[in-house]
Amino acid sequence: MNLIKSLVGRRQFLIAAGVTSTSALAYKKLAGVVDPFFQTNAAMASDRPGAAVMNEVSDKYSHIMSPLKIGNVVLKNRLLCPPSTPYFLQGPENFPSEELRSFYINLAKNGAGMISVRILQSQGSRKDQKGMGAHMLSFDLEDPGVQNYLDQMIEGIHIHGSKACTGISAGMGRPGAAGSQSQDSAEQLQKMVETIVTQAKFYENHGLDGVEISVRGNQGVTIELCKAVKKAVPDMLIITEIFVKEPSITQHTEDMYYSSGLDLDDAVKYAKNLDGIADIAMVRIADSSAAHPTTWNIEKGKHYTIRYAEAIKKSGAKIITAPGGGYQNLDLIEGYIAGGKTDMITMARAFYCDPEYGEKIYAGRGEDVVPCILCNRCHYENAMEGPWYSVCTVNPKLGITQAVQAIRAPRMSKKVVVIGGGPAGMKAAITAAERGHKVTLYEKDSTLGGLLRHSDYSTYKWAIKDFKDYLVSHMNKAGVKVVLNTAASPEMISAKGYDSIMVAVGSDPVVPKITGADGGNVYNIVEAYSKEKSIGRNVVVIGSGEFGADAGMYLARAGHNVTILTSEKELFPYSRGHYTITMIEAYKDLKNFSIITEGRATGISAGKVTYKDSSGNEKSIQADSVVVYSGLKPKKDEALKFYGSAKQFFTIGDCSEAGGNIQKCIRSAFFTASQI
Repeated sequence: MNLIKSLVGRRQFLIAAGVTSTSALAYKKLAGVVDPFFQTNAAMASDRPGAAVMNEVSDKYSHIMSPLKIGNVVLKNRLLCPPSTPYFLQGPENFPSEELRSFYINLAKNGAGMISVRILQSQGSRKDQKGMGAHMLSFDLEDPGVQNYLDQMIEGIHIHGSKACTGISAGMGRPGAAGSQSQDSAEQLQKMVETIVTQAKFYENHGLDGVEISVRGNQGVTIELCKAVKKAVPDMLIITEIFVKEPSITQHTEDMYYSSGLDLDDAVKYAKNLDGIADIAMVRIADSSAAHPTTWNIEKGKHYTIRYAEAIKKSGAKIITAPGGGYQNLDLIEGYIAGGKTDMITMARAFYCDPEYGEKIYAGRGEDVVPCILCNRCHYENAMEGPWYSVCTVNPKLGITQAVQAIRAPRMSKKVVVIGGGPAGMKAAITAAERGHKVTLYEKDSTLGGLLRHSDYSTYKWAIKDFKDYLVSHMNKAGVKVVLNTAASPEMISAKGYDSIMVAVGSDPVVPKITGADGGNVYNIVEAYSKEKSIGRNVVVIGSGEFGADAGMYLARAGHNVTILTSEKELFPYSRGHYTITMIEAYKDLKNFSIITEGRATGISAGKVTYKDSSGNEKSIQADSVVVYSGLKPKKDEALKFYGSAKQFFTIGDCSEAGGNIQKCIRSAFFTASQI
């Protein structure tokens, strides 16, 4: 840190020389950081309906967008983006990559008033690490060239009117976590203070507006560190965290952070102790998984941290409150702030899901916000195996700026047809219509939604239902002509003279080769939802994975006694971290739900399912009804029959090479439609 210490006086020198923005010195040399979505044209196929323009203004969300003065700093609005960056925006560089810089600048442009940027000091070579850790962002902050890119990134945030902060540590925790609850001796505390103050001065010299300081489980140390930093850099905002225990949701007593949570009374006392020491308190659930809401552990429209923020406000504590955890709905957020329940809201995924979130706030178009499905894929898909790039299920543009920049505007309006009304078909139709084409979509069933229609039944899938309903409603707003109850044929399409066709006929559940699988008491995975009332009390679900588990849990919650039988060693792989844990906790709470692993089904008959266990022993399970799931088979042959029925031919979604889940289908649909 010697170089960092030598740079502490840099700002004073520059101010004396007449330079008031230290970051501005290098900004003119910045290459490739300009937000691609700022270059608004027809090539950038929008995620919004209709022809809404950038200068739409409404006072519908006036409390969200109201400025907030904290000390000498004025925030442009009441939205704080925490240090929750999608994991793999950073490449092999030891400086903030082009993708990462663009991401943070886009956050500022997209409505975040305060942005916490993740700035991690490199600790050796990432090549020596394994799994996810080897792919995380880290920088050599001692390198002056790296500091250039840091300055450029912060200035990019500033030019959109936003403020930037970062977490600082004493070399013993993640940014924002200055230490652990055991490090409280006088000598250790003094060393922590010196390190924290040095870092704070370094970041002040590089244009940041605030720092995050929090020691989980040791409020006393946190207070002492905040005092020291406030004295050393009085013009910087100090952000801390108040971790709380929420009794209404399942938390993990084995979680390393669980014990750091405070109950309501203690949270209020701590907030009062922070008066005059810290400026903003992010209120978070202490349990690391419960702090990342999914549809398995949160009800629609319910935000558990808001009651803690409200209690702090009512207590008279002066600290600014910013609760977080699943906030996205603009009407609810406006109500929380307008009603005096909180000063600010902490949110991350809301900005990732909708690259026009801020624009929709200003325009008063809350109904047009793209819903987050709370899948946590922006964290990672598989912690040990990758893939090592960032995705968002509902925002196909996330993490691939260069691919988006490569999209070109259409030269003419075309007559386009889409076959299939699942998520891929709807997204493709909306995208093509927003690019100026005349689009017709044919769906063989009476409703749109495809495989997402299961979310109409499962209470665990309310966020997917919201997204499905969003796509359906925006078909009309985008001007897509929808023809239901019509099984399109290649001959019919050929006769109508379309210029381009996108085929999205999806996939079918695979029927396993098990004796009796064609019996009258056997249902496929899709029928488990739509025909639940006809399914018997005792149910065996043959299959695994998230889809199989979800069907079994739905039936259990509906009152059936459910046994999952899978040949795998576990019900589903522990891959998506927080999401997987919340799903496990949900089925543990179901008393009528059990799992048999490493069991191979051998036969189905009236009243039972026979199987062989891991030792080869023949066993049976009582079963009034059986649900079978062996994966989905893409309908590629059916899709390829449409080749030649229009001048330009594409397959998208599950029936293409780019399907398999909602995220892949949406990305496939968006970029394919952007070629027309």
